[in-house]
Amino acid sequence: MVPQARVSWSSPSPAVSVDTTGRAVAHASTGPVTVTASSRGVTGTAGVVVQQRGARLVPVPSSLRFASLGDAATLQDTAFDAHDSIIAPHTTGWTSDNPGVASVTSGGRVTAIANGSTKIRGTLDAAAESVTVDVVQAARSVTVTPALVTVRAVIAPVSFHAAVRDANGSLIPGAGLVWQSLATGIAQIVSAAGDSVRIRGVAEGTATIDARSGAGGGSANGTAQVVVRFKLDSLRVAPANPKFNRLGDTLTFTASGTDSLGSTIANPQVSWISRAPARLTIDAVTGLARALDTGNVIFVVATHDNAADSSHSPPWGATRCGSWRAPQGSSRGCTPRRWCSPASAPRIRRSGSGCRCASCVRPR
Repeated sequence: MVPQARVSWSSPSPAVSVDTTGRAVAHASTGPVTVTASSRGVTGTAGVVVQQRGARLVPVPSSLRFASLGDAATLQDTAFDAHDSIIAPHTTGWTSDNPGVASVTSGGRVTAIANGSTKIRGTLDAAAESVTVDVVQAARSVTVTPALVTVRAVIAPVSFHAAVRDANGSLIPGAGLVWQSLATGIAQIVSAAGDSVRIRGVAEGTATIDARSGAGGGSANGTAQVVVRFKLDSLRVAPANPKFNRLGDTLTFTASGTDSLGSTIANPQVSWISRAPARLTIDAVTGLARALDTGNVIFVVATHDNAADSSHSPPWGATRCGSWRAPQGSSRGCTPRRWCSPASAPRIRRSGSGCRCASCVRPR
């Protein structure tokens, strides 16, 4: 050893610098770098390897929340060494505390598996950090089955079931549901529990049944239709023997019946038919009838599937002319035996013999 010898230091790589005292400073991770020392024509070398060690990790994002099973996201992170210098590139190892809730690949790809919460942990050398992952399925659709049901008896409820699904179509177990009949005058809820509901018909018609869920902060609803059409064993029409006092009078017929289980049906939906429409018209839906002309017997028939009933009016006297007069300038007399029918305007019309009705009254 030569005391007080002056030594010159050099490094061929910017990743490592050496000062005059021989102190080496690493500036970047690199493979072997040869550092050279020279003094009085003599040289020596040393190999230097720079390898950063992780001391701190910063994952991005710091937490994840999934609203549907199968949703996925990739974690990123920044790594620092003990001097807080960024380590690039680097490879972080990822693991899941509960792979049954959320799984993670070696590249940091996180996938929602089931509802719940877990932590995804990243490690690099001595550095470690975690990301909280919550999986909470949010309602996106509700399917009600069956889509259409026909109720045939008052005391025979029908059942519906609903399935709530997230945006990816995965079933949400235990999702809360609110059931509602949108026409309570036709169909009413008997009971509701979980994903099922029982409905009974109270009057004939069509009702919409709505099932709504707000699971996981989502909002979705589904509907089904209930057609209440009672199967009647008997049908009754009222009044059974109506009487019209004047032509043009109106009357509304009503119907009631008994279903196949013996329950009384107050206002079943029926089709009304007049068997003498020239004398009596009737609205096929409302049962409103109007007298148009005189006659002996008029039948009104109400039909409901296979059940039917009828009503008839007893014979009434036709309206007779109370006085007759011949047309002006005519010398012929009139015989008061013609009928005056006021079914069409004007109420006075010429008779077949040339006479016309001056006034029409009910015969006494």
